[in-house]
Amino acid sequence: MPGERRTELDPVAPVVPRGRDGWETYRRPPIPEAVYLDDEGAVIHYGNRWGMASPPQWAYSQEAHPQRWLPLLDVANALITHLEVSFEVSARRDGDTVTYNPPDGCAPLRIQIDTQNVAVRVWAGTALASCFPGCGCDACDDDVLDVIDGLEKWVAAVTSARCTERFDGRVLTTSTPDGTSEGQVERKERKQLRELFDHAPKKWSPWPPRIDWS
Repeated sequence: MPGERRTELDPVAPVVPRGRDGWETYRRPPIPEAVYLDDEGAVIHYGNRWGMASPPQWAYSQEAHPQRWLPLLDVANALITHLEVSFEVSARRDGDTVTYNPPDGCAPLRIQIDTQNVAVRVWAGTALASCFPGCGCDACDDDVLDVIDGLEKWVAAVTSARCTERFDGRVLTTSTPDGTSEGQVERKERKQLRELFDHAPKKWSPWPPRIDWS
């Protein structure tokens, strides 16, 4: 494509837990390195494009190279396969979405691969949710490897029970690798959310790794 040069790199080591937790065999797929150019032919250094300056106003409504997120979809597919073979969970596929139901006490997980918008959406537990990339516009200036790291860490945190969520009847507080978030829940949604939390464990348990008895 115009404004793009691509080469193939060796896989980048993922930043996920290691040990006997179901992640010792995970390998990130090879990530193609691409060099992207702006309208003047200069290389765009995503992740450090604007330096200490504020992005220009036009950058908030432009996504010059959405194809740079395509490796994220490959990583999502690798994660989906890894979860199915490495953990004692049932998986249900519905189009572009895979839902995992682990044993009681473990947080369920849903992963959606959005090929149209080149993004990966994840939901877990009772009210945990995130999207990778979070935006994708040129102003946000996210680096694709950083976003891939974030997705891997988020999924691994769910399976390792390192995400938390709490609802006090008005305020929802969640903690994931994205950070801690706290916000008021709309009045019309509070009753349903309260019922969901009443039926969920106060603390999630780690997913049990699949044991190979062969």
